[in-house]
Amino acid sequence: APMLHTIYMAGLLHDIGKPRTRSVGADGSVHFFHHAEEGARMFDRMERRLGLFAREPELMSAIRFLILHHQRAHQYDEAWTDSAVRRFAREIGPHLDDLMALSRADMTTKRREKRRRFLFQLKDLQQRIGALAEEDAQVPPLPKGLGDVLMQAFGLPPSRRLGELRRALEEAVASGELPAQQPSEAYV
Repeated sequence: APMLHTIYMAGLLHDIGKPRTRSVGADGSVHFFHHAEEGARMFDRMERRLGLFAREPELMSAIRFLILHHQRAHQYDEAWTDSAVRRFAREIGPHLDDLMALSRADMTTKRREKRRRFLFQLKDLQQRIGALAEEDAQVPPLPKGLGDVLMQAFGLPPSRRLGELRRALEEAVASGELPAQQPSEAYV
C-alpha cells in the first residue's frame, strides 16, 4: 500500500502551487507558470512545519518528486528521439509507474478528443520506454571494441569495408557458424 499512498498523496498535492503562480495574459488566458516547482517548495515548507512524513523519508521524497515532475509526461511528443525517451525514463527512474498513473489521473478535460489524444500519447510513451528497455537489455552478439581490433589486425581505416566485415561476423553469429560474445581476437 505504500505505493498507492504515494500516488494518492501526490494526486492530492500536485497542484498546490497553482494559486501562487496564477497569472492572466493580455488576451484573458489563465496561466500557472512554474506551478510544479512552487508546489514542491510549498510541500517542503508544509513538511517542515507539520512533519507528516518524518518517519517515512522515502515516502516524502517520492511524493515531492511526483509533485515536482507531474507535468513531464504531458510534454511527451511522438517526435522525441529514442535518446530523449531513454533520458526521460532514466531521470524519472523508479517513479515511472507512479508518474504515469498520476499523469493519467491528471487529465481532467471534458473534451473527449483531447483526452483520447493525451491518453494515446501516454500509452505510446510507455510502450516506447518498454521497447527501448528490452532493446537495451539484449546482449550484443559481438564484443565491444571489435571494430578497433579489426582495424589494427587488418590495417583498415574506419570505412565501409570495416562495416561489411562487422555485418558478416554478426550474420555468422546469428546463423550459428560462430559463437557469440567471444573475445575480439577469436573473430579476427
